[in-house]
Amino acid sequence: MRLTKPTLMPHQALVSESCDLCGDALARLNDAEVARTPGLAAFPLGSLLTLPQNFGQKDLVVVVVVVVVVVVVVVVVVIVVVVVVVVVVVVVVVVVVAAAAAAAAAVAVAA
Repeated sequence: MRLTKPTLMPHQALVSESCDLCGDALARLNDAEVARTPGLAAFPLGSLLTLPQNFGQKDLVVVVVVVVVVVVVVVVVVIVVVVVVVVVVVVVVVVVVAAAAAAAAAVAVAA
């Protein structure tokens, strides 16, 4: 069968109970899956969307464009996270330095 466009496929979650032979191993594996949307354990995106098996020229261009857009978005998100972390660190350093200066001034005034 040749798929010509992305197809949504049904996903059947594997469930187990603590008294089963595998215990809670399946639940832990499902929780550790990076494609799982938080709160939607039975709907991992990687299992729902099946990419085309037959890439024509137009389909290949679309796939390449989508991959490039996803990579750019991920890079932008990483850059934003790094900038936020740097800003938080700078603010914490400034607050600590200001508190130390205020404490030193209070000690100097008391002496």
